Amino acid sequence: MKKRISYLIGMSLLTLLGGVAVQKRQQKKQEKTIDATTYVRTWYFQDHHQQIHQLTVLPEYTLVLDQQPIQATIIELNTQKFVVRDQYGYHLILTNQSPMTFYDEAEDVSYTLSKKEQ
Repeated sequence: MKKRISYLIGMSLLTLLGGVAVQKRQQKKQEKTIDATTYVRTWYFQDHHQQIHQLTVLPEYTLVLDQQPIQATIIELNTQKFVVRDQYGYHLILTNQSPMTFYDEAEDVSYTLSKKEQ
């Protein structure tokens, strides 16, 4: 009888551990397949000099500002925000909220992005 109880407890623990492992695997898979295509498009914003700028996020998540590619490394990419570090070490952050915003750490300024030229 004691052997049977020990066997049942052991099997229960194995089942529990197996379930936790499967759940973690599924969670990691979901994190990798986050749909961040919301950022992929051409955006427009106006600076403090009232000049209109064009920011394009390409499908491979590279940035082009006013037809000039930005050399940057992706730091974070999820449904809430898209963060890159530019070649000078500054962060550029697109925040997926309403309205979409673009923060430039070098200038310490946030811009409201629009889908149409302003």
